[in-house]
Amino acid sequence: MSHHTPVPDSGWILEGYLDGESNLVITPIARFPFQIGRRAKGGLRLHNNGVSSHHAELIHDNDQLWVRDLDSTNGTYVNRRRVSGQHVIRDGDVLHFATSEFIVRLVREEDDGETTVYRSVDNLPQRMGGHELVARMLSQRAVDVHFQPLVDLADRHSIIGWEALGRGTLDDLPRSPVAILALAEQVGRAQELSELLRVRAMDLAIGFGPSPTLFLNCHPIELGSDRLVESMAELRAQSPDANLVLEIHEEAVTDVQGLRTLVVALSALGIRTAYDDFGAGQARLLELVEATPAFVKFDKAWVCGLDQPTSKQHRLVKALVKMVLDCGITPVCEGIETAAQAQACVDVGFKLAQGFYFGRPGPASGLNRN
Repeated sequence: MSHHTPVPDSGWILEGYLDGESNLVITPIARFPFQIGRRAKGGLRLHNNGVSSHHAELIHDNDQLWVRDLDSTNGTYVNRRRVSGQHVIRDGDVLHFATSEFIVRLVREEDDGETTVYRSVDNLPQRMGGHELVARMLSQRAVDVHFQPLVDLADRHSIIGWEALGRGTLDDLPRSPVAILALAEQVGRAQELSELLRVRAMDLAIGFGPSPTLFLNCHPIELGSDRLVESMAELRAQSPDANLVLEIHEEAVTDVQGLRTLVVALSALGIRTAYDDFGAGQARLLELVEATPAFVKFDKAWVCGLDQPTSKQHRLVKALVKMVLDCGITPVCEGIETAAQAQACVDVGFKLAQGFYFGRPGPASGLNRN
């Protein structure tokens, strides 16, 4: 197809595998703009946590077909290159929305009246090469870790610890931890990647001093597995004096009794626990605190309206924070971006906080540890 010949505005489709589906799905692009995302309207909805609510859209300008990234968190890629703004796409191009992969096709009506889809879906590189790419990432230890500070709100925002946030470094894969973990999960190796990110964090934290406090993450698939405790025991043996905290995402907890057992096992290793991204309200909080973690990290969604003392949000958060404190647990507020939000955290009783206002994630070599 000549680049100077206007492309048709009809007959386009997306071919790919939706999450949880084993069969190829062909989605006609019925009209433009055509939106892609977890909450896409009149387009393609993707049930993939790495995909933003309104991730990208396909548009046609009477001359070319374009994909436009809608400021997505984990990126839009054309032929494995991340794009910003909008980018021309052509018949046969491979599109990634985070880790969800598709080929864009132009379907034509041939002389015999039959509809033909050109090229083979075997060209989907992620379906064909995902295992190889993840295996290469693991064997080459092609990951990095950035660290974001947690601060003490009562002590002039002094740094009390660091959350370790993974990054991918393999050229053929995204850097986002959400994206690489989602791909590893698709090929059955999420637990290995999650462990590698924790090991890498410990390696990089050697220069943090004799007993750094590190908040480490785990993948939901690790919960309930004996291997999770074993891997944490190995880290403890590697760094006997480190203050380790394992973060457990609140939404991943389906077995509170199993969670209680995990907390006890980690406590025996001198490792504390934190519930991450808490955001489900009082009933869920009462259920989770029965296992008595050391920390509860309130999701950044709670920050909205927190700096308005008369708002319902302010009163609700204050009551929840008091409940956590009464249980002997330290409440942490995430997502703080302004001085007003930081002061509001103090007003409702938060002890610790985290967010861009206090420091962005950065490599270990460039951190200010004061």
